[in-house]
Amino acid sequence: MLTGPPSRPSRGRPPHRLVSSQRLGRCFAHSKRFTAAVIIIKIHVPPLARNALPPQIPQTVPPLAFEASMKARLLQGAFPDSAPLSSSPAPTPAAQVALSLLIYLLTSILFIYVYSRPSPPLDLSSSCAGNERVRWVSRRPLPSVRCLARGRRRVDPRDYTLSGLKGETVGRLPGQVSGRPLAIQDCSDCRIFIFDHSAAVTVDDCTNCRFFLGPVKGSAFFRNCRDCKAVVACQQFRSRDCAELDVFLCSATQPVIEASSGVRCGCFQFYYPELASQFKAAGLSVFNNCWSRGHDFTPAAGEDHWRLLAEDGGLRDCVPPPAAEELKAVRVSAEAGRSIVPVTWGHRPKPSDESCLAVLFAGDYTTANARKLIDEMVGKGFLLVQTKEVSMKAEDAQRVFQEKASDFIPLLDKGSVVALEFNGDGAVEQCQSIVSDIFSGTKIFVSESKLAAARDVDSFYNFADLQMGM
Repeated sequence: MLTGPPSRPSRGRPPHRLVSSQRLGRCFAHSKRFTAAVIIIKIHVPPLARNALPPQIPQTVPPLAFEASMKARLLQGAFPDSAPLSSSPAPTPAAQVALSLLIYLLTSILFIYVYSRPSPPLDLSSSCAGNERVRWVSRRPLPSVRCLARGRRRVDPRDYTLSGLKGETVGRLPGQVSGRPLAIQDCSDCRIFIFDHSAAVTVDDCTNCRFFLGPVKGSAFFRNCRDCKAVVACQQFRSRDCAELDVFLCSATQPVIEASSGVRCGCFQFYYPELASQFKAAGLSVFNNCWSRGHDFTPAAGEDHWRLLAEDGGLRDCVPPPAAEELKAVRVSAEAGRSIVPVTWGHRPKPSDESCLAVLFAGDYTTANARKLIDEMVGKGFLLVQTKEVSMKAEDAQRVFQEKASDFIPLLDKGSVVALEFNGDGAVEQCQSIVSDIFSGTKIFVSESKLAAARDVDSFYNFADLQMGM
């Protein structure tokens, strides 16, 4: 016989009270088309302990007889003057067993019907905004599900790969790369212009090509290239297994030359309106340029694997502006005076033994003031040897500025400083005159004398090299 669990005495309830019903099953539909079906079966079960029966009832009385006797006693107590009510005869044990089996059979059939239905099929071909998604297919329309990739354009690697081109002029306009990696490979006799910033660029197996690569946040790596010329701005420049490679370079770290020959480096000089913001997006400073400090990882006695280009080397002749109509929309200029990166003399021999150090401190117009000072000094015939943008601490200022450090230490908390080294006879006097006339309201450190200037230049750039890990 199907029975429920025995009752347990609880607080506030007499221990002899019987459980009158037990919930045996609950069935929920697999979809919204079915409603929950609950079957509640009323079955009388024996008490937990037989000694819980009142002493007036014999221990051998069956549960149904006990319930009928209790009802009669309660009615007799409530209506003492009335005649006892007759109760219906109790069902026999055989009837109870038959009823329980019938209920069990009906419940099993319902469960089998619900859970044996086939699961809805999957539609693997559906997609959302170009990205693969799996959704249920139902006879009823499903509510719209918001796709996580909505609003994002699917990235196609082919948009960032230039491969197998022959004699073509191609490129990418501002906003078409947007900081993603770029690969160029197996091209010959091509002109390739990337007017946008990228994460990294690899150039492999190219011959007789001209490149312009906008600011690269990581490395620009040339491998197995022949007779190529490039204008590159990057965090690190690397070349391996290359021959006859001319590069006009802006590199925040020393260029790496490996297993290459005929590599010639010059200073980056290029301009278009979006270039300054692209330098910032790539995390590069226009004042940190180590183009002339290449390091040869595979030196050989009697061989010069790399050297500096002549100071009059024309970038326009090496990498002429694009002729394609689409790329002409970018207003480019290769003039040194308009270049985003200041054109420096580098590590070529200095024509004069007099140099001057000028240091500008962080402010709203630091970059503009630095460019103004460069234009004034270069316009008067002095050379800009090198530039550097670096953070300084109070102890660094003490070593570099010495007795004048107290005037500039409060300015260090505002941000990085920009240092400029000029060279030429009378550079110290001329720089002091320009600063006093044009920048009278701005604090700028300028070397006091020719002798002090040599010490200032060495102290500052030694500190800057240590700071940048060179």
